[in-house]
Amino acid sequence: MNDDLRTCDSILKWLKEQTENRNPISPHLYLEAATALNILSSDENDTLIDMESTLAVMKASAMSTEKTVAAAKVFIEALPEFGQVRKQRAKIEQIKEAIRIAKLTARLKSDELKNYV
Repeated sequence: MNDDLRTCDSILKWLKEQTENRNPISPHLYLEAATALNILSSDENDTLIDMESTLAVMKASAMSTEKTVAAAKVFIEALPEFGQVRKQRAKIEQIKEAIRIAKLTARLKSDELKNYV
């Protein structure tokens, strides 16, 4: 893994490229990527919290101007910010899943090596 890959986006992009190109990823690199993702995910969580706070303010404003709660909900869900929040949530889930897969891959490789001894 390239030392320049120090954001969640760049690490996820690298993992995706390796998968698309069918390049095997060693357990060591998987764990290195997972460790970095785990540490850097706090930034993604902070971004999500900020986005949700902004959306909550918009929702409160819409609640006062729209005639019904359903109309306010439809208005909010039509905003680009709502889509961005959903994308951010999906990214965080992808990060969590990448970490789980990395742990499992490393554990399987470790078990495989133990069976050879």
